[in-house]
Amino acid sequence: MAAVALALPVAAWAGDNQNALHPASKQEHSISVLWWVMLVGCSIGFGVIVILLFLGWVRRNRDYLPLGGRDRAGTAIVIGLGVFVPIVILSALFVWSDLYVIRTTEAPAANSTRMSVKVIGHDWWWEVRYPGTRAVTANEIHIPVRTRVDMLGTTADVIHSFWVPELNRKADLIPGRVNRLLLSRTRRCQHVSRRRRRRARASGSFSACPAPAVTRSAGRAPTGRSART
Repeated sequence: MAAVALALPVAAWAGDNQNALHPASKQEHSISVLWWVMLVGCSIGFGVIVILLFLGWVRRNRDYLPLGGRDRAGTAIVIGLGVFVPIVILSALFVWSDLYVIRTTEAPAANSTRMSVKVIGHDWWWEVRYPGTRAVTANEIHIPVRTRVDMLGTTADVIHSFWVPELNRKADLIPGRVNRLLLSRTRRCQHVSRRRRRRARASGSFSACPAPAVTRSAGRAPTGRSART
């Protein structure tokens, strides 16, 4: 388990541009801080459990605790570490994640963004339109730096998952329904990944790059998995 915990941040730095632990927005920063705090807390808890198990094995033939005390002290440790501490920690995490972080990552209020983009999921590719223009891109989003963007997402076929790992949380896009998500970026190009909810492991990617203009005109869908402008 310890190896798995260490492998997570290592995998995030293994050269993949789609890195949720490398935030490029206020929204993703809130998510990544919560993730790191939970990882550190879980690691400490795991370490305490390992130490207690080791002490229990080493002192298996003794009927008292290392610092003194017998059954009553042992019961107090079990209640304190097994009941009281988890209740306090989980309550704090609930307040932090469900009352604070979720407000940071929620959809923007009406008329609170400077621009919007419409994302339509298709089998094997993404269609991106820019309301108010004739511009269309395939598998790419172009947004200005430090600009709040309202993403309007839907699909033309099945359920798709839209995710810009360095900008905000994941959002499910459902046929016949428009889901909204706030996108804002403070630095370089980011990459988006999506996961189709089918048996096949279909995945595609497109970029959210610092270009206020669009470079693809409306036309037929690309034949490959990705088409970059």
